[in-house]
Amino acid sequence: MTYSVPAAGEVGWSALSNFLIALGNDAAVAQEMKQAIRVATTTPVTVSNTTDCVVAVKLASAGAVAVALPAGTDGRWFVIADQTGDAATNNITITPNGAETINGAATYVISDNRGAVVLAYSTTNTQWNVVGRYSAVFKQFFEYGLVRSSANGLANTVVENVQGSSITLTPGEWMVAGTFGFLCGTATVTALRGGVSKTSATLPATDTIAFPTACEYRGVFNNPITLTSLDILIEIPAYRCSVTTNTTIYLVANADFSAGTVSAYGSYRAWQIG
Repeated sequence: MTYSVPAAGEVGWSALSNFLIALGNDAAVAQEMKQAIRVATTTPVTVSNTTDCVVAVKLASAGAVAVALPAGTDGRWFVIADQTGDAATNNITITPNGAETINGAATYVISDNRGAVVLAYSTTNTQWNVVGRYSAVFKQFFEYGLVRSSANGLANTVVENVQGSSITLTPGEWMVAGTFGFLCGTATVTALRGGVSKTSATLPATDTIAFPTACEYRGVFNNPITLTSLDILIEIPAYRCSVTTNTTIYLVANADFSAGTVSAYGSYRAWQIG
């Protein structure tokens, strides 16, 4: 079907209206749009601007994978995916062309089994931007550790790890949350302290929850009082934690008291968000 645009002074503007309506209808894609999918069976993998869109890595022989991106052009995008399902063991390292970067970094690594990343190039900042990430394995993306500790007797003023409590965070972005508590048996308490520390049997110097790279939290109950068989709970609110190397965190506690006994217990968890 064709339409003509009327010249000045002509009638037949309805034909132009019909043309614009048809153009609008055609703008909504009513047919399947297919993108090139290539299965890469050898490394290194060289991505092509002209023939590639989705690159699924499935090596014939297992091993680490190197992916080289072409020179970026504005709006160009690629999907790089782990089709083998072993990227946690055999990382897929993506390297841009020349001085270009990926989110400001020299490389991008897929380290989740069945993981994938969507990259789009922008000439505004001359870099590839990560516009989407995917992990098919739930526990890889929300890696979960939980420690529940039984009551642990404390010595006056001594900082201790709550029994059996440590979680090792792998590089990435994490959320940490939990609760610690104290059981007081007819004790005269000056202060109860606890939190999450990167150093075994050591309280953080201050509450560093506002600084994601610190990965520590400190909570304090300051209320001089004589407590008899009282259970006091202090919450560790969910906070973000960024680590670049394997980092172990501990649930720690201490108490200033005289007479009686004070025991500490608690639970905390960490889940990976990126």
